[in-house]
Order: sequence, then structure tokens, then C-alpha cells
Amino acid sequence: MTWNTTTGTCKVYIDAVYKGFKTNANLINANLNGLDVVFGGSNTNGQLFNGSGDAAHIFMGELTQEQITDIVNEENAGIDIIS
Repeated sequence: MTWNTTTGTCKVYIDAVYKGFKTNANLINANLNGLDVVFGGSNTNGQLFNGSGDAAHIFMGELTQEQITDIVNEENAGIDIIS
């Protein structure tokens, strides 16, 4: 998933394949620093994700489709992208 605070747009990718987006105008240029990051659920309504996931990363900026594809390909090849 990528998040762009300039546009308020969240894009979802699964295995480097773009699946769609959602824009929230209330979050354009919002300062989200200091907020908790929640993986697999909602921190307000107890809405939990029923499934599994792996290879979650947090980057300082929005990645391009090419960058996401490169990361997934490297991880699938056993290359450690964090080092």
C-alpha cells in the first residue's frame, strides 16, 4: 500500500500488482506524524484482518509501480532489500 499526503490517495498493491485506490480529501496535507501504525485491523472499531501477510515495509515516501515490482522480485529471489 502507498499513501500520498499531497493527494490524500492510498493505492493498494498485492504481489506488486496494482489493485485500486481510495482518496480521502480530509487527509490532504494532513500531518500524520505521531499516529499509531496498525497492521491487520482498525484501532477504533476492532475490525480485524482475518488472513495472513508478509514483507511489510515502511518507506519515507511513496514508491512507484516500478520500485514496488523491483522489491517484490528481489524478495522472491531471496535478496535482502534491507541490508
